[in-house]
Amino acid sequence: MLKIAIWLHHVPQWVVHRVAGAAMRKQAFQVSVRSFPRWLDELQGLRRSWDARGVSGAATVAEQAFVFDIDGVLRKGKRTLPQAQEALRKLYTEDRSRPKFPLCFLTNGGGVSESTKAKQLTDWLGVNVAPDQVVLAHTPMRDLVPRLADSPVLLSGRGTVKSVASEYGFKKTVTTEELGRAMPTATPFSSYPSLDGEGGRICPVRGDGLGTQSNPFKAVLVFTDPSDWARDLQLIVDVVMSGGVPGRVKLPPGSAPVEVFFSHADLLWANDFPAPRFGQGAFSLAFESLYKATTGKSAPVTCFGKPTPSPYRLAEKLLMKQVPPHLHNSTQHPPFSRIYMIGDNPAADVRGARNAKHPWVSVLVKTGVFSKDEINSKEDPADIVADDVLEFVKSVV
Repeated sequence: MLKIAIWLHHVPQWVVHRVAGAAMRKQAFQVSVRSFPRWLDELQGLRRSWDARGVSGAATVAEQAFVFDIDGVLRKGKRTLPQAQEALRKLYTEDRSRPKFPLCFLTNGGGVSESTKAKQLTDWLGVNVAPDQVVLAHTPMRDLVPRLADSPVLLSGRGTVKSVASEYGFKKTVTTEELGRAMPTATPFSSYPSLDGEGGRICPVRGDGLGTQSNPFKAVLVFTDPSDWARDLQLIVDVVMSGGVPGRVKLPPGSAPVEVFFSHADLLWANDFPAPRFGQGAFSLAFESLYKATTGKSAPVTCFGKPTPSPYRLAEKLLMKQVPPHLHNSTQHPPFSRIYMIGDNPAADVRGARNAKHPWVSVLVKTGVFSKDEINSKEDPADIVADDVLEFVKSVV
């Protein structure tokens, strides 16, 4: 036992986490949140000086950071889960104005701006949440602005996607509803309410000529799950097959492909219904299947959101803004002994944390997609499993 203690004293914490995580995955074993903190504290007591102190004695690694999924962890449907407020308050100062640890929110939800979501979280959780603590599913789409800002793009999804896209910097946008309204015979089973009272608003298709031969769509951006799948599937397939000019049957030689960007690929998500619901990943599969069946080719699709690396890298940048300045020069990047990713979806949250590698630690809660009847996910086992977010937070704070 003494030899093990000496060995642990000389081993970085991320090695301890990963060895333990590998053992859990191999044995399909759940580390209870009740026993995990005591075990972890013993290890930290033995080897804290390894990764939290430099030669000068100044801290070079922040102890821990927290990243929360929202749906299925803090919210379910239209209600805030009862454990969520208490869990977050434990991580904030007494006046609830700022977090005591680097903390942000990483969700495959969206349809609003980051500032709007921050205000919603503040109201729901009773703590102050700033816009630069929020990564939405479509936040990584900001990186597309340099090459698509002045090009016509088709937007799909519920919420205020047009205003969000404009805020990001996309200047020539058309929503699927606007496109369907401009050419109603393209979607004969969809209805479009009258625009009476909208004060002479110009149609971006008929009025501005977007999506025409002189101004074809260059990309499709699926910001959120659309509310009218039939309409959006038809129009997106039309746009991609026609080289950005819906209704055009024959493509001119050398036509550039129209790329389709999905904000995430979650097959399932949880609301108040007893069983999980289909998410944007299901819509993506439907589109790819229809495109393949129609053209015989694979669709030009790119997915953002969890479990892809981009939102985790964005979250790291937000966490970095919350650490003391001297840690920005740490030899370890990001300078955290561990970043807890607390989520309810093994295929998104857990897999994404595993792909993000050290110092990410996956935490799976049983209040959303993940079933309460299972010990751990067999396909994407988490490092830690807890009944709910409060149980986990109590175990580490």
